Amino acid sequence: MRELDEVRTSLAGGTNAKQDLIDKIAKMEEAKTGLNKELSGVNTRIATEQETMDSLSQTMRKLETSQGSLGKELQEAEARLAQAEEEKREKDEQIRQLKEEVAHQEELLAKLSREKRNIGDNKQKEEVRCN
Repeated sequence: MRELDEVRTSLAGGTNAKQDLIDKIAKMEEAKTGLNKELSGVNTRIATEQETMDSLSQTMRKLETSQGSLGKELQEAEARLAQAEEEKREKDEQIRQLKEEVAHQEELLAKLSREKRNIGDNKQKEEVRCN
């Protein structure tokens, strides 16, 4: 609007009006060129930012996919761990039972050994009495 007023003033002026108009047009073209450069820079920045956003979105999708698969792997690992712990408890129980059985068998062997010794002793005593 201000430029338009300046053009009207120049037209109303005198002999230098033509030169003033040419100067004003040159200034306006310089301003237009500067603004176009700025616009080009802004458009380039927008395009760069859009590429960055697209890249980030793609990376985010990859991370979400990876997170999902890692979550699934974690669940599977936890299930395998729980199964292994259950198997360990079962094996520990079997070992405990076998140890009890071994202890019982050792007691029976000790008892049989004592009985065998007693029978042997009694047999010797009878042989001594008989002789």
